[in-house]
Amino acid sequence: MDGEGVFTGQHRKVLKTVITRYQLGEVKNIIKEIDSTAFVNITETTEVIGMFNRE
Repeated sequence: MDGEGVFTGQHRKVLKTVITRYQLGEVKNIIKEIDSTAFVNITETTEVIGMFNRE
């Protein structure tokens, strides 16, 4: 999604994703490798409604 920095007003891309808690460590490592200064907000999902396919 398109986003905008609150303090800088600069254009930013925003990625939202839902992962399992087991994937969290790996995803955090990937983020650190790609952009160690990235703003990351991690929240716990309590419910998912709709199409969800577990492979």
